[in-house]
Amino acid sequence: MLSLGLLGVVALLATAWPRPSMAATTTTAPDRSNATEGTTLELVSQTVWLQAGGSVQVRVVLPARTDRTTARLAVTVHRPVTSRTQFDATLERQRLGSTVLEVTRPIAELPSAGDEVTLTLGPEELAPVHASVGGAVLPMTVDLEGGATTTGFVSHLVRVPDSTPTNRLQVSWSPTVTAPVTTAEDGARRVSAEGLEQLRTLVGALGTAALTTTLVLDVDVLDALDSDPEAADVVDALGALARRGQVVTRGYGDVEPGALLDAGLDDLDLQRSTAAATVSRVLGVSVDESIWVDDVPVDERGVQALVDGGTTTVVLDETSYRPITRSITLASPFSLDLGDGRRVEAAAADTTLGARFTDDADQLDATHLLAELAVLYFDRPGQLRGVAMVPAASSAPSSAFLETLAAGLASSPILQTVTVTGLFDVDPETSGDTPLVRQLVEGEASPESPIDGDAVRAARAGLDDLSSLTTSLDQAPFDRLVLASEGRGLDVADRQGLLDVVHARVRSVTTNVVVDHDSYRLTARDGVIPLTITNRSGTSLTVALDLAADELSFDEGGSDVAGSTTQVVELRDVQTSVQIQVSVRAPGAFLTFPLTVTVRSLDDRVVLSRSTVTVRSTAVSGVGVALSVVALAFLLLWWGREWRRGRARRRDRHGVATATSGSA
Repeated sequence: MLSLGLLGVVALLATAWPRPSMAATTTTAPDRSNATEGTTLELVSQTVWLQAGGSVQVRVVLPARTDRTTARLAVTVHRPVTSRTQFDATLERQRLGSTVLEVTRPIAELPSAGDEVTLTLGPEELAPVHASVGGAVLPMTVDLEGGATTTGFVSHLVRVPDSTPTNRLQVSWSPTVTAPVTTAEDGARRVSAEGLEQLRTLVGALGTAALTTTLVLDVDVLDALDSDPEAADVVDALGALARRGQVVTRGYGDVEPGALLDAGLDDLDLQRSTAAATVSRVLGVSVDESIWVDDVPVDERGVQALVDGGTTTVVLDETSYRPITRSITLASPFSLDLGDGRRVEAAAADTTLGARFTDDADQLDATHLLAELAVLYFDRPGQLRGVAMVPAASSAPSSAFLETLAAGLASSPILQTVTVTGLFDVDPETSGDTPLVRQLVEGEASPESPIDGDAVRAARAGLDDLSSLTTSLDQAPFDRLVLASEGRGLDVADRQGLLDVVHARVRSVTTNVVVDHDSYRLTARDGVIPLTITNRSGTSLTVALDLAADELSFDEGGSDVAGSTTQVVELRDVQTSVQIQVSVRAPGAFLTFPLTVTVRSLDDRVVLSRSTVTVRSTAVSGVGVALSVVALAFLLLWWGREWRRGRARRRDRHGVATATSGSA
């Protein structure tokens, strides 16, 4: 049943409004069966807050081909709505109530500018409306009549109280600052051109109206904005809004706690600390890490994980909580029982208000939203109450919607924008609400898109591999890409695409180090084997160079080590030459053997290259040389003796031949 305060207002309205000369009837919706695109009457602007003795202006865009000589603009104001349920019905031209005021004007008599015309209702015409000194929300139909078709819409007038209220309805508007982001091969993130314009629209509307809000920053997007010179104006505007209001995050990648838990990832604290550090670096403001604001359901285990990380206040979608039955909308904080003996401060994000923020929302939708907030105020006028508006992160309303809403909030005498912290200044005991203790719905909330925990861990392992190879590579962008891959609103392909960039960066290092496969000849027992290591990774690396050959001893600081050795090598240039001092352990002529060369990280996590170099040794030992000399001397001696003997035999044969010739 209605509260006494609201019943009093309704009773006052029933006696204060003079009845029109005609019988009170319910307005019937006009026939729109022939309406087509380009034949719709559209609202440009209107007076929403009607002060005592004030006027109302309604500016509309006429449909194409409107016959201005015969067409008329009809405005009908109906008795005030008495509940939020009735308000919703009036948007569909239902339950409009009896007529309070009817005005019809020929289009030809209205001030015009192009396709726009303006109808003004003066104080005298609005006398039935001004009869309410306590204020009310009145449905108002605006129709184009007298042409081939009838077209129109339903708006609302808010007659504000004559006396300034002691307390206004506290409105906590928490828009999510997000936009589509692209990723380059080097890990650089950029907000798309369309996304940049959406953000300019949002910050422009909030900044112009000088509203106090709580920005829910998608910090991955903020990081991308900070690296884009063309987005400097958006970053500056966000900084100004943050300093005037409040900043909260849902982690660096705008995550769902339940999705992380489902994936077996203990990343919530890392997400939030990275987000806070980034916001501080980019905007120079602090994140209120004690507050979590969400537009999707969060289950008990998700809230418990948040509380474990330091959260003390939550604003969750109404569907996160067990339903309660009330005659009017709950407009005050309450205690949330976590079921484990702990309680936190909580508030419910009004689902209906959040749903008004649609991509095609326009000026009329913003006017409806302002009127609906006024309905909440008149539930218990003058009492300090508060409501949370948390639009869906994926919504991107038009500039017309945002500017109309922001201007209406800024100028309202019955609404006041506050931060989330300001919302919790509302005391249920003084707001007319009974202090409540609520519980979360049972069961686990299903995330919009599941996270592949194994894929995340694999990407992180690859980055750990890089950290073991170099300190000169800025890995922070790739660490943040992993966090971004855990964000909400990403499908499986989106998540994997971000992780693929990480893997590609790892491969650009781990697959671009090679050792030249030349063969080497050692002509002495001690010698040098020159190796050339090529590093095309684009970054300096510190590696371990493992060498192994059973036939060699390696010089390690003056000591010979048989079989294998390891050296630490800095690969600063594309090519690095390494001189390996060796000794042949088993010398012999024309000895050929393999030398295994491995390039790896110092902690042995990553093998960058493994190759085999052929070594040919022609070295001979000292004993071998001596034996060879002796053998050569013996050979020379033997040859000399044989030569002399041969010469003597030839002389002897020559002497015999001579003697024989003389005797003859």
